Amino acid sequence: MIDKLINNLIKLPLDPRTHLSNTRWRPALPPVGASICAAEEATVVSALELRMRPAAGGLPVIALPVIALPVIALPVIALLVVTGGCAGGGDGDGQGSGIGTTTAAATISEVTGFGSNPGNLRMWEFVPPGLPSGAPLVVVMHGCTESADVIATETEWNELATRFGFAVTYPEQQSSNNFQLCFNWFQTGDISRGQGEALSIAQMVDSMKSRHGSDPARVFVTGMSAGGFMTTVMMAAYPDVFAGGAVNSGGAYRCASSLLETTSCQQGSVNRSPAQWGDLVRGAFSGYSGPYPRLVAFHGSSDFTVNAANLDQSVAQWTNVLGVDQAPEVDETFRTATHRVYRDASGADVVETYTIGGMGHALTVDPGAAVDQGGATGAFSEDHDVYSSYYAALFFGLVSDDGGDGGDDAGDGGDGSDGGDDSGGDDSGTDDGGGDGGGGALLETFSAGGAPDNAGWTLGGWAVDSSRDADGAPGSASLGGAAAPAFNTVTRTASWSGLTLGAGQVLTYARQLSLSDVNVAASARFQVIVNDGADHVVDSKAISGIASYAETAWTPRTADLSAYAGKTVTLKLVVSATDPLSSISSARAWVDQISIE
Repeated sequence: MIDKLINNLIKLPLDPRTHLSNTRWRPALPPVGASICAAEEATVVSALELRMRPAAGGLPVIALPVIALPVIALPVIALLVVTGGCAGGGDGDGQGSGIGTTTAAATISEVTGFGSNPGNLRMWEFVPPGLPSGAPLVVVMHGCTESADVIATETEWNELATRFGFAVTYPEQQSSNNFQLCFNWFQTGDISRGQGEALSIAQMVDSMKSRHGSDPARVFVTGMSAGGFMTTVMMAAYPDVFAGGAVNSGGAYRCASSLLETTSCQQGSVNRSPAQWGDLVRGAFSGYSGPYPRLVAFHGSSDFTVNAANLDQSVAQWTNVLGVDQAPEVDETFRTATHRVYRDASGADVVETYTIGGMGHALTVDPGAAVDQGGATGAFSEDHDVYSSYYAALFFGLVSDDGGDGGDDAGDGGDGSDGGDDSGGDDSGTDDGGGDGGGGALLETFSAGGAPDNAGWTLGGWAVDSSRDADGAPGSASLGGAAAPAFNTVTRTASWSGLTLGAGQVLTYARQLSLSDVNVAASARFQVIVNDGADHVVDSKAISGIASYAETAWTPRTADLSAYAGKTVTLKLVVSATDPLSSISSARAWVDQISIE
């Protein structure tokens, strides 16, 4: 009772992002053109001092004394929330990454009168035009300080819904329930079947079924952070409603059942056996004997807010519930992730995990135009070359063949997509000189003695670099670009113009990146852009704040260019960095083996 009372009084935002030891901080100096609100997360003050850590979870940046406040004699609650409600507004890079990100927020519509709504939540929906009755439904839940439109923009579930034919509904928290707009994933009255926020979300599903004819056998749920924890709530409390769930940076059901338990939960220190974890789920709907939802989960290996041990606990819980052992049938490296798959006796994938190397507390996205790329970077979404929404949709069985279902081969960037290496002996690209091949194959290997092989290039500060080469042939080289700002922004753009594209053509290339930001106001990025009169980002990598990213080996990349069939376009390679506070941040990129075929 006392923890419920305290939460109601001070509205402590019990999301993984807002505990004292893991608070992220940004100073009152945002990047040029960005709102400081868009770059901040909630800040927590103790009675003695404000401890601040960089986003990557490194050493404290500053310890600042504050006015002493009355201390409540409870372990976690000597805290007072002093800012919030503004995260999720983006990382200030203005890039508009991904397919259709600028329209995602505008296309959701609010739904009222969807039920008794005991949890006092708001409901939003996206239904693609012409969606027939009997289509699947995905429920998407935001993290703390976020909103329905922010999570729609970052995840691009609306774009996937349009591509693959399903509806999306977005529960949204209200500040009257939680000051930081966190779903109350730890409160018994909100995580039990037939009560509070859990019942409100179930009523939203009923509303979608009655108004749009959503298929009751194909209803899925996903969420980020507090929304990720709420995802396992819905899977456990309503197994008769949901066929599967996708958890991003969340954890097991009833990891915490009160305010006082949230700290040990988030630290990953709750000690239960798989059977004990499973019993919590089985006890959520007493007497239920039907099938339970399948689980896919994404988690950062460097998440110091919701420790990666929470992913292991989710695996323990749901493998036990689904009756499979904890030895994965697949254990592999997939791009930046360790990818594991747990299968039942029939060979069906029932639990799947992606541990994203080096990622903190974030949603992983992969902006670009390839079939398995998408999502937009933001305050709590980062580009780690794995588009979690797509791979969740793939796990749910929502990805159709004509959309490029990718599977394990779709996104590894190496299997059959490294066009440069496989087509190194093909002369068709160089014969096309300037790219006027009328939709024929094009190849650029930078092997023409210190210059590009083809006409039509404007290097714009980039240069042929013989010290790095993806081909390995004598005399071959790559194209390198560097942006080194000194209290400003520097952008270098190399352009290959006059490329006439045919139907179904695909861009493949190899790259090496070295991006470094040394302060919270810095950013660095690399982009591949197709210009048909307007710029379209088809591949990108960006970092911001105190962060770094490096590719020490050549990384194959691919992008679908079918949208530009019949057009004459310019291919742009852009490297850019901003640092208003120093001359140390930088962005460097090397590109080789560019193939369009």
